[in-house]
Amino acid sequence: MRKIILVLILLSAYCISIAQSKMDVTFILGENVNPPDIDISLNDGINSQFLNDSLGKSTFHMTNLYYGYYGHISIWYKKSGRVYEYFINDKPGKFILNVDSVDQGKSLNVIHSGGIINSVDSIENPIRYEYDNFLKNDSNHIAIVEIYKNYINEINKNDSIRNKLTTHTKLFNKKLLSFIEERNEDYYSFYLFKNYSKMQLEELLNDEDYMSSLRHQLNAFPKKYTDTKEGKILQQELQNKITPLEKWNLINFNFIDVKGIKYTIENLKSDYILLDFWATWCAPCITQIPDIKNLNKQYSLEKLQIISISADLDSANFSKVIEENEMNWVHIFDKNKDVARKFSIKAYPTLILIDKTGRLIFRSEGIMDKKRIIDIIEGRE
Repeated sequence: MRKIILVLILLSAYCISIAQSKMDVTFILGENVNPPDIDISLNDGINSQFLNDSLGKSTFHMTNLYYGYYGHISIWYKKSGRVYEYFINDKPGKFILNVDSVDQGKSLNVIHSGGIINSVDSIENPIRYEYDNFLKNDSNHIAIVEIYKNYINEINKNDSIRNKLTTHTKLFNKKLLSFIEERNEDYYSFYLFKNYSKMQLEELLNDEDYMSSLRHQLNAFPKKYTDTKEGKILQQELQNKITPLEKWNLINFNFIDVKGIKYTIENLKSDYILLDFWATWCAPCITQIPDIKNLNKQYSLEKLQIISISADLDSANFSKVIEENEMNWVHIFDKNKDVARKFSIKAYPTLILIDKTGRLIFRSEGIMDKKRIIDIIEGRE
């Protein structure tokens, strides 16, 4: 009995550690603040969204959920181009925004209090100050900036420039990982790692030593960061990079559609499964709907199963477009991009063709190559 109680306590503690929290933030805009001059965005550890619809009010209050150790809020003042960045916890917090009339409105004064940390302030976040100095003094980082500044249009055309960029990036990454590892108890180091690991040269993704160093660093962070939903998703995204999609076997992958029906590779009896990653706001996605409809009519379910995965946030508009276009196949409303992350989707539309064993056999971004897909299904390729 004691063992059972202990297990329940441990499970309870684990569930608490990965549960979401709620931020409680009030914004107060001074009379001299012009709302169109400001963009406010929220990152909850998984997705980002703009809060500009609320800027028409002099005071507004938000109680959004967040899924990391902190939530993140960015305030961009367009007149100066300056971005103010903050970490948000679950304690009540307040922002007071006023425009400085002395310099003709070119500066925004932001006062914050309560559960808010200025993530770029050297006093509230000394790691940021150390990071800025690290960038200023690292010769490889300076070289990388110069390459992008002077050769941005030649990087993918000139092998010599590309090789220099790769060499400097490898050396810089090694130093940056050491910088992060020395400070891995601080959340800002985890935040840096998360953003930095998402943007890497293709060459580095094939470097086993480098990818091993990323795995090592992620495992070195405290569980209070990695056991959040934000941390779990970062682990999955990193694993997706370590294991190229072409090498996956998706036999255990499953989907739940908008009707609540669960699909797995095992219970889908079709010879081929076409995954269509799209959104109603994506013009090329809308353009290719007739071609997907034609494929759906051309082949029986025994031959081809189409599953469309939408990145829309507005479920009503999503449903309206499906109905208006008579898209009579399986649909997944992927608002939080859980499925998109699993497949490392970076652009819309993206099409992925899988055979009945769960093996990926074709992937494309942009307008679909209908002939190529038909050739594969018909066995001509």
